[in-house]
Amino acid sequence: MRVGGAGGAGEPGAPPGDLYVVVDVREDPRFRREGDDLVHEMSLSIPDAVLGKKIVVDGILGTVKVEIPKGSQPGDAIRVPGEGMPRLGTRSRGDLWVRVDIEVPRDPPRAIRKLYEQIRELEVD
Repeated sequence: MRVGGAGGAGEPGAPPGDLYVVVDVREDPRFRREGDDLVHEMSLSIPDAVLGKKIVVDGILGTVKVEIPKGSQPGDAIRVPGEGMPRLGTRSRGDLWVRVDIEVPRDPPRAIRKLYEQIRELEVD
């Protein structure tokens, strides 16, 4: 970035030079940036996806409360307005999107497996 007139002094009577600022931006493992928006990937258990849940996730300015709606599906994205990156030249911010992934247990304990079997029996056509 160039900051005009903020550099070192020029020849006597000449204006100061320009200041060049180099910015190195590191990726944050919690987010993926899409323009002014941030995307946070979130794993949910099957019960949390079915019943919904209030969660707290990290935002860039602190923690953010997010309500996961009942019946959330893999790939659903919940929008949290104004919790993304600042928009250049404005006072507004992008949004934070919490993208849902459903965590399916590979080898659940016997008690949980029995509950899933009961649910399957109730869902029979």
